[in-house]
Order: sequence, then C-alpha cells, then structure tokens
Amino acid sequence: MGIRSFVAINLPHRVKERIELVQKEWDALGPHVRWVAPENVHVTLKFLGDVAEERLTQIGQALEGVGGQFSPFGFTLNSFGVFPDIRNPRIVWVGIGEGADRVSALQVAVEKEMERLGFPAEQRPFRSHLTVGRVKSPRGRRVLAEFLQSDASIDEPVEVHEIALMKSDLRPTGPIYTLLRAVKLGGEGGGRIQGPAGG
Repeated sequence: MGIRSFVAINLPHRVKERIELVQKEWDALGPHVRWVAPENVHVTLKFLGDVAEERLTQIGQALEGVGGQFSPFGFTLNSFGVFPDIRNPRIVWVGIGEGADRVSALQVAVEKEMERLGFPAEQRPFRSHLTVGRVKSPRGRRVLAEFLQSDASIDEPVEVHEIALMKSDLRPTGPIYTLLRAVKLGGEGGGRIQGPAGG
C-alpha cells in the first residue's frame, strides 16, 4: 500500500478563516452540503494517488525543477460556483480571478514533470478553483442557486511562494493532510521534509 499523495498550493490561515466564515453563513441557510474543513482547502495541481515511499524523493526533486522555473506570484479568490451546473450541483467551489493564468501555467509544468515520471496525465481540463463543499442531496438546491446569484465572493489575495507535496490519510471523520515536502518557487532554498500542513 503506497502513500496517497497530491501536489497543491496551500493557503494562508487568514484565507482559510475567511472561507470558514462564508461556509457557516451558507450552512445556516440549510443546503445539504458537506463542507470541506477549512484547514484542508487548497488548490490541487496534481493528484498522484498511492505512491511508493521510495519514489517520494524522486517526485520532490522533480518538483524542485518546476519550482525553479517560477517566481513567486499572487492570485485573487473571487466568486463561488458549482460543478457541473446549478441544475445538478455536486461540488461547491471558489474561483480564482486575477492570477489564474499563473496558477494554470504552474499546473501544466507540474503535470508534465509528473507525466515524465510515469504518472498518467489528467484527462479533464484544469480549472483554477478551490473545492469548499460537496452537495449530498437535492435538498436546499434552491438555496444554493439563490446564494450563487447573490454575487457572494471571498475577495482575498493569496501570495504563492511554494508548492507542496502532500500526504492524504483518509479517515471516517474526513481526510487528514500532512506536508511531505515544500518546494520554494524561484529555487529559494531547499525543500522541508515532514512538517504540518497549512500555512
């Protein structure tokens, strides 16, 4: 059994707190949504699946190469949306506005490096977003629609200085994410190994 892993952009604590406030406001309206724990909200760049422990160093080195190609940059979180659409909502997300092109470019670079290491390429097009909830039933769908039409948004800037190789432990109470390696953008120093998730 390997280590369930993914590559992500983690968010600062300030942004996670803002997301939690909006989740609580929304939840009070009654939609049947299971909210993602704020400390677990992130931008997924590449899901790797179960990875043999001995491959983690190789993956980390490949990510160091990606990090050296990019300078630190910023993006802005903006409005909420759902996948696939409001008639059949399954995923509640927060979109990325300004800086989305930089996030997409980073994702493409990570995707190419991981494909070079033998990880299958993602078939779905990348859409810059953060998953914040999963819809459990049609109950409250009208509330979801009204909330989306209210122009609710996060409007928070995020500075990106590193990408993270993360471990995911699936538990009955929800996943627990642990930072395996942090890779600085711009080649700023070496990666940290085995630290707490978040920021």
